[in-house]
Amino acid sequence: MKEGKGTSKKTNTKKNNYKPSNSNVKEVKVHEEVEKVKEKVNDVDDFLDDDEDDKRLIVFIALAILVIVATVIGLLVGCKKEEKEVEEPKKPDDTIVVPSDDEEEDEKVVEEEEVVKKVVAVSTTKKTTSDTKYKVTFYLNGEENVKKVNKGNKVSKYTPDGYTDCKYYTDENMKNEYNFNTSVNENKNIYMVCKVIHYEVIYDNYVSNNPTEYTVEDGNITLSEPIDYDGIFQGWYLNSNKITKLTKDIINYANKNNQIYLTAKIVDHLNVNYYDYEGKNVIHDEVTKDTLDSYGVQSGNDAYCSVNEKFLGWAMSSDSNNISSNIRLKEDRVDKSLYAVCGAARVVYKSGDEEVVVGYNEQELEEYELPNPEDLGMEVPTYFVPVDEETLNSKKVVSDDKEYLEDNEIKLSEVSSKSANGYTPKEGDNVEEKEKVFKGWKETETKPLEDTVTSETTNPDSSNQNVLESTESNQDTNTMSDTTPSSNTEPTLTSDKSQTSQGTESVDSQNQKSNELNSTTETETTPSEVEQNGTETLTEPTTESTTEPTPQEVTEPTTSTDNSEMKPEEKAESKEEVVPEDYKPEENKDTTLEAVWEEQPIEGVGEEI
Repeated sequence: MKEGKGTSKKTNTKKNNYKPSNSNVKEVKVHEEVEKVKEKVNDVDDFLDDDEDDKRLIVFIALAILVIVATVIGLLVGCKKEEKEVEEPKKPDDTIVVPSDDEEEDEKVVEEEEVVKKVVAVSTTKKTTSDTKYKVTFYLNGEENVKKVNKGNKVSKYTPDGYTDCKYYTDENMKNEYNFNTSVNENKNIYMVCKVIHYEVIYDNYVSNNPTEYTVEDGNITLSEPIDYDGIFQGWYLNSNKITKLTKDIINYANKNNQIYLTAKIVDHLNVNYYDYEGKNVIHDEVTKDTLDSYGVQSGNDAYCSVNEKFLGWAMSSDSNNISSNIRLKEDRVDKSLYAVCGAARVVYKSGDEEVVVGYNEQELEEYELPNPEDLGMEVPTYFVPVDEETLNSKKVVSDDKEYLEDNEIKLSEVSSKSANGYTPKEGDNVEEKEKVFKGWKETETKPLEDTVTSETTNPDSSNQNVLESTESNQDTNTMSDTTPSSNTEPTLTSDKSQTSQGTESVDSQNQKSNELNSTTETETTPSEVEQNGTETLTEPTTESTTEPTPQEVTEPTTSTDNSEMKPEEKAESKEEVVPEDYKPEENKDTTLEAVWEEQPIEGVGEEI
């Protein structure tokens, strides 16, 4: 028994060294319970050393029962652990299990139901909000002012600009006054009677024919210049704003005494500056009151351009190549700056009464693309077509004698001037204004580019103009001295060739040839005659010509001469023919392109529109 006891204690020592892991608390507790049972068993072994064999049997049976109980407890703990591992939700990093088709359909149905509920909720909210607002319309002298008021709220008084002491009524007869303490539960109309405010207009100590009193009921009144002043009048100014008309907006500048002060801006002269291609000021003009009406754009020359370019004209800004022939100095009454446009060719674009001249250099000609009229700032022409019934855009044709027109009315003369092909308008018609369709450009004229632009010069004080007048005077003197017209003929015009040949012939010989030609014209008129010596003489038997044709005009046929020889059918085809898309203007040429517009076909109006 002693050996058994020692063995038992040795075994007990090894078992007591067991250290459970910290991964599971319940598993540790099971091991602790088992250890306690084993300690009791060791105590029993010690007890059995002194007891009888019967007691030993009982102890072994009890020990077996304890071992079985411990085993069952361990199995139960392991099963619970596995169940928890299965039930534990997966973390985001775990593998996602794809739901079945039935589960996906169920989720979609749920989502669609939620979306429908949200939409219904939003629509219901909007409908409820709109139903709780009502319109209150104030009427004064035919004008309306609408205010929106929430249901059950009160509307505040409305006083239009330019009026005071207003009264408000519920009826057009102005008998029942409106009570502003009443809640608004429906749309309402309020009719007003107000006292108009009279504003005093003061014109800065200058006498004029302009009104000295203004009300908002006076409408728009155009202002005129002062009666007596020195210098150039640039306009009436209110602070820094130029005022050309008295309108409703001007009352916003009145002081507390309802006074409006306008100041006349008058200067001694206007400055017109011309700049070359490098931005250097080449011409400076001071335009006074006496020369304002007669002033025109100065001429220019190639000296204002680089070596390989020609002067084409003047532009109103340094970054533009649109040539301006009218600077509106008389209308604008402000200083002007013009900039030289240099290049290789000019193109004149025409559309109705509009004309835009553009200068191009050599590179721009190589990359040239035909522009649209809208790109050039041109307006699209319109025309009127009849409609069976009134529409939002239609207007009723009325007599030209009607003085005041409604918004939906138009005078007969205006419609007739722009009526569709095949349509003859009459009073009472309903018409709509349509835009024409741009079909392309047609070339109407091409001529050599002049070295110097002189056609725009109208300034009598210009030194360039004096030179031109002097040149023309010398040419007239030379022509009259070289030719001796008879009493029955008009003065003859000679070309440069005749002037060259006259250097080798005597004056008597020239007079003799002139007399022979004049005697011939008494019996038969000859438009032109070329003599053997190379002298070309043009004689006009009718009225005296005030303009001498240049040698080019005498010797070279123009485009109009070629067109006159065409048949009527050929003229019609040429008129409607548009240039191709890859068309390019010629270098050193002035080209004129005219826009071709077309009306849209309208059923029942004309044969072809």
